[in-house]
Amino acid sequence: MAPYRRSSKEIRPEIARIIAKDVEKLAIEVRVIQQEVKSAGRELNTGWIGKAKTVFFSKFGQVPGKIGRFGDGLSHRARKLRVLTIVIEVEEWVEELFDRD
Repeated sequence: MAPYRRSSKEIRPEIARIIAKDVEKLAIEVRVIQQEVKSAGRELNTGWIGKAKTVFFSKFGQVPGKIGRFGDGLSHRARKLRVLTIVIEVEEWVEELFDRD
């Protein structure tokens, strides 16, 4: 028998849940910004004509989606943080193995 005893312990750090909550709040803020950008784009689209409009919207059209994907990424990371588990492995010297007479 080995003179060491091994054990493991799983912990879920409270700080990870706190950070997850903050990251999810940021994701919500990003989605609000996404909606505001979409709304601003709709307003511009209805009252603007000409080549500048075409050029602008050729670049702007992807922006709301990119903002939304960023918000989704934040939510995904928040979910991962909420379930974060750390495994600590401990190896202890077992004295009683050598105290036998």
